[in-house]
Amino acid sequence: MILSEQITVLRGGSPGFPQALLTRLRSEAPAQFWFAGPLQLLNQPKNRLLLFLAMPRSIVLKTFDAITRMRDDGKILIGGFHSVMEWECLGILLRGRQPVIWVLPVPLLECT
Repeated sequence: MILSEQITVLRGGSPGFPQALLTRLRSEAPAQFWFAGPLQLLNQPKNRLLLFLAMPRSIVLKTFDAITRMRDDGKILIGGFHSVMEWECLGILLRGRQPVIWVLPVPLLECT
């Protein structure tokens, strides 16, 4: 559970810096980042959750069904969970046991 995890800062070039970040983002990879929980999740296959603010009702219901299936299948999801719809999906995901990677906005991270 994230609330019981120690928050750690990891700088680029440090042992354990996720290779997936370097491979995917190359020169855009962050020089450092903060994390809590098992870092190896960043090197595993995951699905990105990105939803629009305004969506037809039929898409909303299908999205909830898809998120529930992904949760039940143990899929790792990564997202910012900023919009209301994404927040609702996070609520569905947190009822499961699969990992969720929550990416906080950069300005929030720079304030700490």
